[in-house]
Amino acid sequence: MSDLLRVVSEAPPAAEEVRPLAERPLDAFMLCSFNVTTPSVEELRAHYAKTASPMVKVIDEVYGTGLLLRNASILALFLDSFQRHFGTPLILNRPMSQADRAALLVLSCIDLRIRLDRRLKTLAGLARLDPELRMVVTLDPKAGTLCRGWSGAPISSCWAESKPPARAGSSSSPSSPST
Repeated sequence: MSDLLRVVSEAPPAAEEVRPLAERPLDAFMLCSFNVTTPSVEELRAHYAKTASPMVKVIDEVYGTGLLLRNASILALFLDSFQRHFGTPLILNRPMSQADRAALLVLSCIDLRIRLDRRLKTLAGLARLDPELRMVVTLDPKAGTLCRGWSGAPISSCWAESKPPARAGSSSSPSSPST
């Protein structure tokens, strides 16, 4: 295991090798992996709504609260909501029952969806703060079409259509350092 850590971990660059922010081609880089869940949160909610299951309230509450309380554990929110709406804590059997697997599927789907929506909300907030920010997001445009509010346009095409003005102290090209 220590060999793996040595391969993955790198020493930070020397101070003289780190360029000032104004000279860097990017202001923000965000890894935004997108794992499509099958079924989606909406499909799960619709499934449970057909049977008037308390799981609908759990889904709605955990999703809404999870977006608002960024530091809250999604697992803790789910377990708390499950106990309140079902009247009993979630206790997994060994081996797991079908109901156990169904509850974990809901948790997994909500968790991934909240994390993605939090990332997209952060990006939108950054863009509102400074429209000149040079951001790169590693979100496949095909996956983005599955997200609410995502235009689906590749980031590169967005830059090509509306190049922001150069920042003070930088060149007109975001990839060239100022002299």
